[in-house]
Amino acid sequence: MEISKKRTKLVLMMANLKATLEELPPIVLKTLQGDYGLLNLPSDAAIPDWVHRDAGDELVSLTRSVYGFSIICPDKWVPQDLAGATHVAGWRALRVEQPRDWAMHGLYSRLAQPLSDDAISIYLIGAYNADHILVRGQDFSRAIQILSRFCDFT
Repeated sequence: MEISKKRTKLVLMMANLKATLEELPPIVLKTLQGDYGLLNLPSDAAIPDWVHRDAGDELVSLTRSVYGFSIICPDKWVPQDLAGATHVAGWRALRVEQPRDWAMHGLYSRLAQPLSDDAISIYLIGAYNADHILVRGQDFSRAIQILSRFCDFT
């Protein structure tokens, strides 16, 4: 009986959260063109020469930690013979287009929760002036359909 009460309470909480998220002003997203790759190199790897180029409107992110050196960039940039790297290809990218409001909270959960509820994996990247969400190519159409309930697209 106790488990049933907890389950009912959790279902009600999730329904309330969903209703609240859908009542907030829409998030403005832009679909970036092309496929993106997620790469992981050894943490002491140098920045590859092929990363040094004008990205234009494309997403490029470099992150170094004790766990490795991650590069997110257009798949078309990644050399075929990249030794010592793990490369996961075929991601699509969306950029949050509205100005950063440092007082705003819950942006990531507003984007992530509905997609997680539909078993869609994402990769979030936050930068000083922009946030990005990456979705596997095979899930992208479904993700757009879900996000369209509370996001506007430019």
